[in-house]
Amino acid sequence: MYCISSPFLFLITQNTFFLLFFTIDYSGNGAKSWFRLPGISFQPSELIKISLIILLSYIIKKSSNVNASIKGNLSLLMKMTITTMILIILIMQQPDLGTSLVLISIFCGLVFISGIAWKIISPV
Repeated sequence: MYCISSPFLFLITQNTFFLLFFTIDYSGNGAKSWFRLPGISFQPSELIKISLIILLSYIIKKSSNVNASIKGNLSLLMKMTITTMILIILIMQQPDLGTSLVLISIFCGLVFISGIAWKIISPV
């Protein structure tokens, strides 16, 4: 079930994040990072953290069916990197360095547990 819902959840959270750029309310220092409704505040970047974990896990799971060759590992690493970098670029438009660093930490943790060959991660 999570296989179908992972990309869908990612698209929903990413679209929620895009809506943030069209709101009028600015937080401190010109950063746009919150939806403010009467009685509630909501930060879409918190959903992006969760959806990134789920989406990268989905990518790892989908790529685990491919043989564990160097080409397969490099392809997996590139898919994970591109997905994460798209979100980091979007979040830095707010700007929000803290959330970007959390996304990098999530990426590094999932690369570590994904089983990618160490030859690809560290060229030395």
